[in-house]
Amino acid sequence: MPSYLRYLLILAAILSGDAAPSRGDDAEIRKLIDAVATGQDSGQDAADKLIEMLAAPIADAFGAMESRSVEQQLRLRPVLRRLQAQIRIRLFRANLAQPQRRLLDAFAGDHRELLEQLFDENEYVRLEALHRIPLEPGTAAGILIVARVDDWNETVAEQALEVAREFHDEHVLSGLTRYVADVVGTLRSGVYGANDQDVARTVGTWAQQAIGILGQAKHRAALPVITDAIEFFDQWRYRDPSLLAECFDALGALGDEQSAPLLVRFLEQRDRRFSRSAAGERTIVQTLGDAALLNLLRIYKLPPEPVGFVSDTERSGQFGFCDERTRAAAQQAFSRWYEANRAKPADQRSPLVVPPGAASAPSAERR
Repeated sequence: MPSYLRYLLILAAILSGDAAPSRGDDAEIRKLIDAVATGQDSGQDAADKLIEMLAAPIADAFGAMESRSVEQQLRLRPVLRRLQAQIRIRLFRANLAQPQRRLLDAFAGDHRELLEQLFDENEYVRLEALHRIPLEPGTAAGILIVARVDDWNETVAEQALEVAREFHDEHVLSGLTRYVADVVGTLRSGVYGANDQDVARTVGTWAQQAIGILGQAKHRAALPVITDAIEFFDQWRYRDPSLLAECFDALGALGDEQSAPLLVRFLEQRDRRFSRSAAGERTIVQTLGDAALLNLLRIYKLPPEPVGFVSDTERSGQFGFCDERTRAAAQQAFSRWYEANRAKPADQRSPLVVPPGAASAPSAERR
């Protein structure tokens, strides 16, 4: 077997986790990979040696491409491109559990070219391939959509989130849950340096958008990950009230009372989420605290209108308050209700009562 093919097979086996203990060059490659990963001795030296061991035989085998005819070059260049894609595929496959590996392998058997395009070096190729994934529940489709959510190109990642918003089978939802947990863990570790803050801010935004999808799909298994993410993003240097409010909406959609204490902590937050004109020349404002209250009402299956929320029905259907007096009265009323009823079974809870006039104050914010 040509040496360059042997090296590729060694690397592919190592990356996919299927390699058996070996000797010689195989063991040396493993040793170098471990040295780079753990930072033993000089990680840079190990990386240079690893790259040389794997790249040199391939380059030597292909030789000077320009010495070949145009026809031969046109046949060989796609092979080099496929080699790069296959390494990315095998790295991705190595991180999957066995049931997901089987789904990926089945997809590769039916759609090998599409799979390689999904891991192509060119973002336009990946983007086009993303929109050609057969959206069949229970297949590798969901696994691959999440792979592109974690893309290194913003456009591809954003488009993958949009696909996930419309197609969220069990693999999309479990994958997005892991994605959010991984992003929060990475951001919390401080791995992004001063020159990578734009990347940190972008992936943090994507993670919060992914939480919105998890809530929309009512993926209850994600609740611990979502609550941990909210606590992190509330203290994050790039804290965004609008994105946090989207995460609150996810908790409201899940409807789990375990998340109520977290939302209660935000009731008095006055960061503005949006401000919109409404009928009668009034302005509807929703603050971060309003978003918390609205979703607490959803969790406890209480209507928003009796506490003074007003809906912008002609535009977005979003709820907010028209004045601070009504907002404060609603928050106080809910806080009293919550303290009195949170430990009671649902059928023994008292009604939520707002003092007369407080939910319909005469003064209103004018445009």
